Amino acid sequence: MELRQLRYFVNIVDTMSFTMASKQLYISQSTLSQQIIQLEDELAVKLFNRNGKHISLTEEGRYFYPYAKDCIQKTKDAITILEELKKNNTGEIRIGVTYAFRKVIANALIAFYKKYPNIKIIVHFGSSNEMLEKLSRDLVDILITFDFSLDSIQFDKQVLFETPICLVVPKTHMLSKRKDISLRELANEKLIVQSKNFHTWDFVHQSFRQQNLCPNFIMEVNDNPTLLELIKNDIGFGIMAQTAIEKEEYLIAIPIEGLDMKRKVSAIRLKNIYLSEKLQYLCNLIQQNFSDTH
Repeated sequence: MELRQLRYFVNIVDTMSFTMASKQLYISQSTLSQQIIQLEDELAVKLFNRNGKHISLTEEGRYFYPYAKDCIQKTKDAITILEELKKNNTGEIRIGVTYAFRKVIANALIAFYKKYPNIKIIVHFGSSNEMLEKLSRDLVDILITFDFSLDSIQFDKQVLFETPICLVVPKTHMLSKRKDISLRELANEKLIVQSKNFHTWDFVHQSFRQQNLCPNFIMEVNDNPTLLELIKNDIGFGIMAQTAIEKEEYLIAIPIEGLDMKRKVSAIRLKNIYLSEKLQYLCNLIQQNFSDTH
């Protein structure tokens, strides 16, 4: 049994198509079919039911799939560890980040680049759900997002810091002088929040429900710069994490009262995946950057 045969098998299962898998693997369909037949012969079982162009996993194939995938991942981890031992400081890291942490991650990446100028960094921005999907499909190595309930069997997480949830108002508004404010005071104000695909939407709505309040949400926006622009123009007040509005010249963040009005921010990765020295260094930089500015 060869590692490439396991990769071929996993790719076919993920696409449920020999044609699609052969294109992704850049090999001919006949070569792919021959490799799978050899694997089945060696295992003395059929892994796929074949019905013309349609395929499905046999019972043996369903049992074999997670072990094959785990074997591939452990091999990747072993190679990563060996590469780091060489200390050549090259390679690539892929980061998923939710929109609230644009500035936090930017400052951390500047410091990271100064130490590791030869490492290629790929950053994906999106909602927590979008980035979690990328993490699940191994399209990013780590996800920086608000902490939320996760499948502990599939994911590991490291809490980096806590950030308060704030009311965001123009600096010229009379409320800008307040040191804090309660949810009850906000219930009748015109409020703009992030869209439903953001975990902050769930958090804000749940916070109001817990106090039996019916807030006046006039807009839901899935783009932070647009949301901030609406607040600057007095369309309404925003409710956002403090990290989302740092260094905004015309806006101010007023912490919302309550011990539960803070959110943890975590680095999330797939379960049992090796956390490289460089990724851990980046996480440390994010923590340090937040501590230095708060």
